[in-house]
Amino acid sequence: MKAGSNNHRYWSTTHRPSVGCFVTHGGSGSLGEGMISKCQLVLLPHKGDQFINARMLSSERKVGVLVERMEDGGFSRDADCKADNVCL
Repeated sequence: MKAGSNNHRYWSTTHRPSVGCFVTHGGSGSLGEGMISKCQLVLLPHKGDQFINARMLSSERKVGVLVERMEDGGFSRDADCKADNVCL
């Protein structure tokens, strides 16, 4: 990845030792980034293949935690905190 590209900032951040988990929507680009950097993933899928990716990585591959949705389809702060704590 070139130093001047937009994605460089994100790759630099997730590879830092101080990063304990990576909160992501579950798209293929961010999943690749998280797995390469060996961060635990906190998955908040929104549309399309993100739901399948999130289920597969949280239940089958055990590299992340899927944040539970509320009845209205949104995410609660408590559910996100719970997922973060599982990763950390």
